[in-house]
Amino acid sequence: MYDFQAPLSAEALAAAKAFYAQLPALEHGMFFDHVPLHWAVEAFRCTDGAYNGEIVLTGKGKNTAWSMQITHDPLDNAIDIPEDGSKPYAAHTLGRNSHGFGLAITGMEGATSSDFGPEGLQYHQLEFLEAAAAAVCLKYGIQAGDRRAVYTHAEAAIVDGYYGERWDLAIVDPAPSFPPPQVAQATGNALRARIHSYKLALAQQLEVSV
Repeated sequence: MYDFQAPLSAEALAAAKAFYAQLPALEHGMFFDHVPLHWAVEAFRCTDGAYNGEIVLTGKGKNTAWSMQITHDPLDNAIDIPEDGSKPYAAHTLGRNSHGFGLAITGMEGATSSDFGPEGLQYHQLEFLEAAAAAVCLKYGIQAGDRRAVYTHAEAAIVDGYYGERWDLAIVDPAPSFPPPQVAQATGNALRARIHSYKLALAQQLEVSV
């Protein structure tokens, strides 16, 4: 079982420092006010421009490691996205792409809520997602503990009425039956608390005000 109370990962924090430095400065009139969290239906080593950032497996053998990568220019989503399709953007969350920085882990291909499939969610991968979200929140002044600002795709689907279709990150360990909404919301709360802890730790290391 994933331990939400475990010490923060020093490796994930180090990666988050580098990721923070890569995040682009916003131009006039741009802002982010929410960070949707996803579990992408793709293999560990794949990337998808539908997300602004992903946790991806890189390297081979002893050099295999998780990395935080920008996979679609965040500035494309830091605006009110035109409905006419005239501008490119990362289409990560239905109806929630404007001013939303979409972050994802990979490996959900073939997963069900009771069997996470051939490349099931990895705890170390989840640490990297939490630390990456903390970097985004710190960079763009987003409240990591606010469920309106940081939420899983499952939580968004509950609010918007399509939870049965999109349940990613409703749970982080397989369950005997499909998780009810209250379980998904409890998971979201636990993720937000841990992201907030990473944000505080990262701010202290970078000597940046929260």
